Amino acid sequence: MTMDLDEMKHAWTQLQARVDRLEHSDRGGRVQHALRGTRRGDWIAIGVWGVIALGAGSFWFDHRDVLHLVVAGLALHVYATAAIILGALQLRALAAIDYGAPIVTLSRQLAELARLRARCSLALGLPWWLLWVPCMIVGVTWLTGFDFYNAAWAWSSLGVGVIGLVGSLALARRFAARPVRSPALRRMIDCLSGRSLARAVRELDQIDEFARDE
Repeated sequence: MTMDLDEMKHAWTQLQARVDRLEHSDRGGRVQHALRGTRRGDWIAIGVWGVIALGAGSFWFDHRDVLHLVVAGLALHVYATAAIILGALQLRALAAIDYGAPIVTLSRQLAELARLRARCSLALGLPWWLLWVPCMIVGVTWLTGFDFYNAAWAWSSLGVGVIGLVGSLALARRFAARPVRSPALRRMIDCLSGRSLARAVRELDQIDEFARDE
């Protein structure tokens, strides 16, 4: 009788382990599926910025005898290179996620990924208060062959851009001090980090809620 009881305990332990593995696999699969759009979007963005970096590099090199065109082309070239680097960092963070980890660990990894993507979005978005000026110069000059640069327009536009950039940074610092429980901040983070990641977080929250109800 003792042997039978031991065997039953062993069989129950094995069955429970198998159930846990299946639950982990299902949970990780759902989260991984939700993040496919994020990963695909990052690869597409890196490809697009790679083309822009090559084009901007060719532009400033071809116009290296005109200072303002060199500066405008270099600004766009440096920005595109930075976008590629930040995209690669986000892909590395995605690849590092352990989809078989416990819910608490997986939730922490997704939260860290969301913060990283939000910071990258801000780092790439805020410079456009200024970057649209060299982008306009490069774009119009490249499309028409006409030097679009006008000193008065460029400097006044950059001045307005500096004001907008400073104001945006002040707002970002103010919102960063608020708890993530804030609905407004939560929506902002979801927007900055991407819909696919927000969907993955919701998937995990639903699984966690279901597990607590069991």
